[in-house]
Amino acid sequence: GADLAAQEAKNAAALAACKTLAEELTEQRFPAPRILAFK
Repeated sequence: GADLAAQEAKNAAALAACKTLAEELTEQRFPAPRILAFK
């Protein structure tokens, strides 16, 4: 119930943080539009 929901929220937050970090790293290495970088 509540524990599972809290765990899912944490996982979603961690996934969002990883995505943001990956986008920032990719933009630094390859200054290309995100559409091209993440196909």
